[in-house]
Amino acid sequence: EVITAMERTPTDAEDRPQQEIKITGVTVFTNPYQIMEDEEKAEKLRKQKESDKVEGLASKTGEYKVGKWFSAPGGGDLGSTPEGLQGAGTAGNIPG
Repeated sequence: EVITAMERTPTDAEDRPQQEIKITGVTVFTNPYQIMEDEEKAEKLRKQKESDKVEGLASKTGEYKVGKWFSAPGGGDLGSTPEGLQGAGTAGNIPG
């Protein structure tokens, strides 16, 4: 209602009020930044819960979000090589 009254005040050629308008006091009903901060906290909490859920699932299944190391991917002994192969990366290791 105050803003409406200010808008209705006649103005001069430079769009300034013809009568002096003084604001003698204000009342802030809510902190607009508090709403934004609350939303950010809620989003951070949601992300943390999701991360905790993934970590909890990983600890139950043993499947963590990190790479796995296999010492012998083929399941065999690291010291054994197929017959006829001498060493990786040399020309002499091509069978026959």
